Amino acid sequence: MHPLLTIFFIVLTLAASAQNKPQPDYVRDWKRADSLAAKGLPKSALDIASRIYKEAKTQKNYPQVAKAAMARMIFRSYSDEDAYKELVRSLQIDIVETPEPAKSVLQSVLADVYWQYFQQNRYKFYNRATVDKTAGKTELNKAVDPADFSTWDAHHLIEAVTSAYLASVQSKALLQKTPIAAYDVLLDRGDADARPLRPTLYDLLAHRAIEFFQNSEPDLLKPVFRFELDQATYLAAPEVFTKLVVQSRDSLSGRYQALLLYQQLLAFHSADKTPDALADTDVLRLAFVHRHSVLPERDSLYRKILENQATAYKNQPTEAVYAYQLAEFLTNYGAPVRPLDDGDEPVSEASTPNRWNHKRAADICRDLVKRFPQTLAGKQAAVLLNRLLLPSYSFQIEQINIPQQPFRALVTYQNVRKVLYRIIPLSTVELQTYRDNTGTDDQKKSGSANG
Repeated sequence: MHPLLTIFFIVLTLAASAQNKPQPDYVRDWKRADSLAAKGLPKSALDIASRIYKEAKTQKNYPQVAKAAMARMIFRSYSDEDAYKELVRSLQIDIVETPEPAKSVLQSVLADVYWQYFQQNRYKFYNRATVDKTAGKTELNKAVDPADFSTWDAHHLIEAVTSAYLASVQSKALLQKTPIAAYDVLLDRGDADARPLRPTLYDLLAHRAIEFFQNSEPDLLKPVFRFELDQATYLAAPEVFTKLVVQSRDSLSGRYQALLLYQQLLAFHSADKTPDALADTDVLRLAFVHRHSVLPERDSLYRKILENQATAYKNQPTEAVYAYQLAEFLTNYGAPVRPLDDGDEPVSEASTPNRWNHKRAADICRDLVKRFPQTLAGKQAAVLLNRLLLPSYSFQIEQINIPQQPFRALVTYQNVRKVLYRIIPLSTVELQTYRDNTGTDDQKKSGSANG
């Protein structure tokens, strides 16, 4: 072999060895930082996170750079506006200097920092006039610094959050090829059953973005062209939903952006060998659309698609995912059943279709616990079944009643056959003592004034 070729291969081997050398995981440092934060010492925890951030950047240990960036956001001082500004400035520089896929993670962190700042200072933004971008001033003629997000109006800041979250999933092809194990440091260990549901870095970042877009608060800005979930096909099966052309004249609509991301996630997982991530994303999509749909028949559409999907995956673990969601829906759907009073006419089943929803939900849960006990959905069904079977009751009477006259009481109960009660006369002094110990502030004030 030619000597130069020999040297070339030696160099390649050394480079490969350097690349394969394990990067520091900073386990002891992170435990120390978490311990300090738990003791109410966030500044000390922030110092550790900042040190790791600096060292990891030098080492090009990008998973730790991303984790440290998130930690610095968590450990910062919530009351220190300068800390927010410094964090944003640092992230903006690092986003430019950091390669993918860590760059996308930092974009997601930047979006979260903007959003956290908005939530901490929403009173300022809701009282602030809209910015005239052409003049660089608000309607109150106050100067606005385009580089200083603390001077922006609500619309401008929400736009920045939206842009950062969308940028975090822009490198879709690369992120979808990046297994989440490469950025395992970003994840809480949590339930082992839940880890296959986010198999790639794209899944993690897309669901982070969806979590923001599903928040209804940004929609309070009331755009002129409001996007509504007004199509029955938004509650269709994944193979139909992913092919829909969804358009909106309001690009800042969170519901619109969430719907697009759900389409991309479902299309991405449509060819998976196991449908775990597909089904988990799908039930989240269906619940989101059902929650915000403006269609009058949304309940029946939601129930039907869950039943159909459970049938499509009959006797597979994925059946349990949809069936559990159906049980949750039945548990929360419909008004409580009121027992018949003396003299009431019997009510037909057709007029009370939700009468046995809790029973149907309990039957579904029993079936899932029996057939899929080790799955995440089976474990969730066991918890829901316990809640459905738990005896409970509540008792309410009106605060003011006429002496010596009958008064009404409302008893709400579940899995209780008999309720015993006793009426005890109280003097004015005893009543005031009771209110002082257990009543609301208004009741206490009322009693004191009357006394």
